[in-house]
Amino acid sequence: SKASQLAQRIANFIIDMFCRRMDEADAPFVEEEAKNNPALKAWLQARGVMVEGTWQWTTQCRLYTALMYTDDPCFLCLGAERLVRMLLVWERLTRELRLIMNKEKRSVGTHLIWLGFGILTTPGLLYLTKKKVVKLAVQMAAAIEGTLVLASYRSMMGSLEHIAFATNWDRSAMLGLWRPLSGSWEPNNRA
Repeated sequence: SKASQLAQRIANFIIDMFCRRMDEADAPFVEEEAKNNPALKAWLQARGVMVEGTWQWTTQCRLYTALMYTDDPCFLCLGAERLVRMLLVWERLTRELRLIMNKEKRSVGTHLIWLGFGILTTPGLLYLTKKKVVKLAVQMAAAIEGTLVLASYRSMMGSLEHIAFATNWDRSAMLGLWRPLSGSWEPNNRA
């Protein structure tokens, strides 16, 4: 819908502003870290050579990442000191933009929940949260019984598409599942 597209464009703009500020704040520290860490220096040089002379150079050499899906930001970084810098840059930006952060979604550490996934950063694991699994199981059971309305079926399909990237499944397996939504769509019709 237009509203979600607009929200995503604003999110992309906010993340771009954040990354420009974070790059500036982090650059001196990255240079210092690289002097004392030959492996990091080699990695940065390899990444820089890969895309040297393009706008992507800094994005390829960052020691952090910043993502936002509509109104849900997620930040990952290497090291506690960088985390503090990141939080300070984010706090300043949100204050300047007069954004109010949702207290329930604030978390910091080596484990986070983002967009229905649990992310364990130390072992590099991603899992679907229990809440998301239960919701999908209830929707699938109703679809099998023939009691799921099309609006809920559309929601279920969106959730399945959402998790498809993390499970690395062949998305062509879902083609037939979209058929109930191909005709005239009425919110209270049964899937």
